[in-house]
Amino acid sequence: DKSKEEAYTPAGAGLLIPYATRYNNFMDYYNTYYNRIYNPGYYTSSTKYLFETSLYLPNQSSAGKLIFSAQSEAFDPDTIDQMAHSYGKTIAKEMKRKGIVQQRK
Repeated sequence: DKSKEEAYTPAGAGLLIPYATRYNNFMDYYNTYYNRIYNPGYYTSSTKYLFETSLYLPNQSSAGKLIFSAQSEAFDPDTIDQMAHSYGKTIAKEMKRKGIVQQRK
């Protein structure tokens, strides 16, 4: 799955000074609230990819029995091909580790 996500960062979000802080002078007060009120916020956009793997038993007696399932999310990978390849390698290693598949000889 591929989806876009947007997040809004409000003005002065980098300022961690709480509203109830005591100020030494007017300029401390002014600078804190000026950034929160007058500086515009901004939007950031990212692309989210969801990878999902499901492996079912193929034989007649257990047809449809799920034996392995995995999901992974990635945000703005460098390349989707590289991410898909890495995901596939990770899934193969995990299935070998759990004894679901065996390496060819």
